Amino acid sequence: MRPQLDTSRYALSQDSSAKAASAITALDQAHQSATGEALAREAITATTDARFFGLYADTPALVYGPRAEAIHGFNERVDLESVRRVTKATAMFIADWCGTEEI
Repeated sequence: MRPQLDTSRYALSQDSSAKAASAITALDQAHQSATGEALAREAITATTDARFFGLYADTPALVYGPRAEAIHGFNERVDLESVRRVTKATAMFIADWCGTEEI
């Protein structure tokens, strides 16, 4: 009999798999390379689709994005320079996580 999953939540910080540790390390390194700063980790109370991957697809789920204010509000806004930094870090993370090849 398989153990029951708590399908109501997923927290990467509670995922002790080697995949999760590898994903966290790759994102930490990509962020550091792109910004010159250590990645600040913040707990959020919102539910995201990321939990689906952690719970049902055996894939660590990372939520990473630009600085924003008033998310989903009528006055939602985002810091454009942080979008540039996050885009660069995300590209570096994907290259590290998925690998690259000569073209």
